[in-house]
Amino acid sequence: MTPTIWFRLDPTLRSLGFLPDIVMAEDKRPVKEQLEDRYAHGGGFRPIKGFKLNPKTLVLRFPGDDPFKPGATAKINDETVVFYPYCSLLMILQRDGKFEVTRVD
Repeated sequence: MTPTIWFRLDPTLRSLGFLPDIVMAEDKRPVKEQLEDRYAHGGGFRPIKGFKLNPKTLVLRFPGDDPFKPGATAKINDETVVFYPYCSLLMILQRDGKFEVTRVD
């Protein structure tokens, strides 16, 4: 089994917790399905609507909140997965620019 390589974008990020065991590149299913399967005890995949994404910086914005800056990213099959550490958000970005956000705390 080849581990998924996560790239830290935030130098203060110490741990991804169980995330590397939940979302894995060797699993060919979409990340949403992997979350439904391996994160069911945490609620599975529950999308949160209303976010805006800056595709160049990967910064997320939600009305009334400060910007959410990415902490780590990984390429899982055709999807880019971005973890936002201080709010436990996970964004799944598709090749066509569409994205969904969920909590993974």
